[in-house]
Amino acid sequence: LAGGDPRETRALRAYGMALGTAYQVYDDCLDLFGSEAEAGKSLGTDIASGKATLPVILLCEQADPDIAAQLGRMIEKWDAGQLNILRGWLSEFNTLEQSQSRLEALLAIARDALGELRESDHRDELEELTLFLAQQSAGLGVC
Repeated sequence: LAGGDPRETRALRAYGMALGTAYQVYDDCLDLFGSEAEAGKSLGTDIASGKATLPVILLCEQADPDIAAQLGRMIEKWDAGQLNILRGWLSEFNTLEQSQSRLEALLAIARDALGELRESDHRDELEELTLFLAQQSAGLGVC
């Protein structure tokens, strides 16, 4: 990117920020709604390590104080056996759908940024990354 066209450099930065954030949202959802085979790790590891994830943040924002208090206690003493309880709350408040909507909005920003680039195979490959992530996200929570 050094010495590149400033407009294209800004576009690539915007693309990278949007795609990277979208991937983080996907990873947050995968850890809670995916399968261990998809994730390649045990589920709930973000919660177990005290990381704030978008679905849990959305749950905290929307849940009544009793659920929020229970969630706080659950996170303090996380046990993988509690994942189904957490998934129930997340489902009740549609946090997967809300997270996926945010992910889709971020991917739209990434695709718009690509519109600032000259047509090329490289641009097409970056576009394919956004489509791949959208497909992966759409498959979450599907049994």
